[in-house]
Amino acid sequence: MNRVLPRNTFPWNTSELYLKLGVIRKENLVNVAGRQMIVKGHQKYKQMLLERKPARMPQRKVIRMDSNNLEPVAAKNYEIYTDGSGTGGWAFVVYLNGKEVDFQSGVLPPERAITNNRAELSAMTAALRYLYDNPNMTSDNGRVTIHADSKYVINGLLKLWGITTNLDLWEIAVDIFAKVRNRVHLAHVYGHSGVAGNERADHLAYQASKSQKGV
Repeated sequence: MNRVLPRNTFPWNTSELYLKLGVIRKENLVNVAGRQMIVKGHQKYKQMLLERKPARMPQRKVIRMDSNNLEPVAAKNYEIYTDGSGTGGWAFVVYLNGKEVDFQSGVLPPERAITNNRAELSAMTAALRYLYDNPNMTSDNGRVTIHADSKYVINGLLKLWGITTNLDLWEIAVDIFAKVRNRVHLAHVYGHSGVAGNERADHLAYQASKSQKGV
């Protein structure tokens, strides 16, 4: 029989993750049938976390002078497109000032459930880790935008919406995002709408899952 949760509470697994992320405090938890539930007061702490997100800066051309020839040099603008496949493949593609310069792809481990959401989240996590491992991408006033066609991933990172499943992946993704959020802007792009970067990531994700199956 399904247990009816008290009003203004949330499942215990979500409350544990929110506690780790600092969205709630221990005094916002109440014990219900041996499990920790979040009470209504957690909302203000969630809002405090969201307000730390830096405002989006308008796209601009930053000019610096090269000491060798005194010619103006445009800032580095990176665009990263991520995508995941329902067959288990994931990928991201890196563009520098409109030119593809790198990509990565992989597949979900077979011992866990293979879903589109897990593949999308894995692609985003890999892209965030790539940015974290390459701090030079935002040197000289450069900027990085990561595009994803999954609102599940975008809203989960920016608004902490929908973090009730795939907690093993969310804990890693949110942790890395917290370390780079001042250097990156996340943007939603509609899938299969003719956007070159999205189509390229989609193709790589499909090829990754196809090669894993030995087709």
